[in-house]
Amino acid sequence: TMKLLDRFKDRNIQRIESKAEWDELHESHRDKIVVIKFYGSHCQACAKMAPKYKKAAHQYTGSKVKDEDEVMEGSTFVFAEVESVTNKELCKSINLRTIPSVMLWYRGEKLDEFTCRPQEMPILNRKLRNYKELGWPEATEVEKKVEWEEYLKEEAEINSQLGREEAPEEAGSR
Repeated sequence: TMKLLDRFKDRNIQRIESKAEWDELHESHRDKIVVIKFYGSHCQACAKMAPKYKKAAHQYTGSKVKDEDEVMEGSTFVFAEVESVTNKELCKSINLRTIPSVMLWYRGEKLDEFTCRPQEMPILNRKLRNYKELGWPEATEVEKKVEWEEYLKEEAEINSQLGREEAPEEAGSR
């Protein structure tokens, strides 16, 4: 599997292999949103996600993988990746829960974290588009609203299947 992942190494994605490199990444890109993929060299979902993450890195840093790719000029982002097995202490120190995951950081603060299997790349793309178009912190508020609406929709579907009509209470309404 490692050879498969190595095939997708890319100049637009910084590979982080130590706490010092992690700190340097955040320090040297304080004006950008740092997008970090956490993967395992043994993980099939991670291997399947690699080319999609590479495409997103190119799209959001202003370079193309293929001629037909859409590109957003003026990068707001820097992309990186961390192999979870060889960086256990780093992953533990930031409370990484699962792989593949993506975290978004800004000025050393975690903005977002989510499991990102290959089929969930559209979620990452939506988040990146929102941060690109709206900036921070506005995009954070939009993401919270989208996630709340998705939660309400899922709850309504579950309640419908169970024959209930109750809607979950809105956060803070108690």
